[in-house]
Amino acid sequence: MEFGSVLQFLENKTILVTGVTGFLAKIFVEKILRVQPNVKKLYLLLRAADATSASHRFQNEVIGKDLFRVAKEKWDANLNSIIAKKISIVPGDVRYEDLGIKDSSLKEEMKIELDIVLNFAATTKFDESSGLIPESPYCLGQTLNGVSKLDIEEEKKLIDEKINELQAEGAPETMVKRAMKDMGNKRAKTFGWPNTYVFTKAMGEMLVGHLKENVPAAIIRPTMITATCKEPFPGWIEGASTVDALTLAYGKGKLSFFAVDSAAIADVIPGDIVVNAIILAMVAHANQPCNDIIYHVGSPARNPIRCSDIEDYRIRYFTNKPWIGKNGKPVKVVSKITIFNSIAKFHRFIRIRYLPLLKVCHKHFHLIIFKFHYLYSFFFYSKKLRIAAEKNCVETEIFLVDPKFIHWDDYFLNINFPGVAKYVF
Repeated sequence: MEFGSVLQFLENKTILVTGVTGFLAKIFVEKILRVQPNVKKLYLLLRAADATSASHRFQNEVIGKDLFRVAKEKWDANLNSIIAKKISIVPGDVRYEDLGIKDSSLKEEMKIELDIVLNFAATTKFDESSGLIPESPYCLGQTLNGVSKLDIEEEKKLIDEKINELQAEGAPETMVKRAMKDMGNKRAKTFGWPNTYVFTKAMGEMLVGHLKENVPAAIIRPTMITATCKEPFPGWIEGASTVDALTLAYGKGKLSFFAVDSAAIADVIPGDIVVNAIILAMVAHANQPCNDIIYHVGSPARNPIRCSDIEDYRIRYFTNKPWIGKNGKPVKVVSKITIFNSIAKFHRFIRIRYLPLLKVCHKHFHLIIFKFHYLYSFFFYSKKLRIAAEKNCVETEIFLVDPKFIHWDDYFLNINFPGVAKYVF
């Protein structure tokens, strides 16, 4: 891998970014504008019907966020000029051919101008399997359980047939969505994946590997992404999933029991480290064809933390700094969470103690989908990118990817939890 100066590489580059309103994509855009405003152009794809709607989403859901306050302070009035010159808002939708871009002249312009494409677009619904996950690609047709060959075109055909069948029956939209979710999970489990999220991720990787030909491509697999630890400032986060969803539930007094293996490693990684890894991978492989390049971005190999530690930090924080509820009074949290080390025990407890309240509590049961994160010790191991960057990158402090420096007690008590309370609660 060759790095040299990352900032020099980024200068005068034209980059397409999808999923711009998402957490990671926003961090990426902010970083580029802050550290290398001499990028040639950023084409930012937003899901929208037209340019006006896309521009409105960009102003409200991207540049208007507190995340950009450091860049605004650094560049002052010049930031508006940089945005006007460097950013092109593209209305579209990644679900459709040509990313749903209707402007033919814009499509031709992008095909000529683009140096790099970064796909951040995704839905985020989590489950995962256990064990040590290798940095190896999914080949076209490969399955996790090995029982049959996966035909992606056939899967697409089954989807279309099911939708047509439901529409012919006059099924309401809610029924169609429910049926498609059920079908997605069923098809995923047929081939060994626990749910639609990881199933479609795997198929996406297969298609990239199969169709890229000699185009340099790299795939980044981050683990459970949490609030920024350093840049542009500590503690920025948007939305709540995995560990942050539990923090939200606990801090609001709605979590008193959970299924978790307390000794299991919690594979968490701050969002800014993930973005740094994406940029380094982009620089390392932009000018050379590469085969099967997979990078994991996680923390256990360099700086592990156990689920029990996070639980202890969570209790300590919200006991000392309780969330103030709508009534103006501090929310009381339990001083000890009841832990179940298996889903079976957890379900039995629910049935016995909370059967009359199942309908009322059902909306909180989505937390069960995190069982693979909390009941099994597994981690994604990677050192290739970190070691190569340490040897060859001249700006390692700007593009830090080694989580070794993180003190987890300080991170959760003084950065993550305050960030969740400020930006999510």
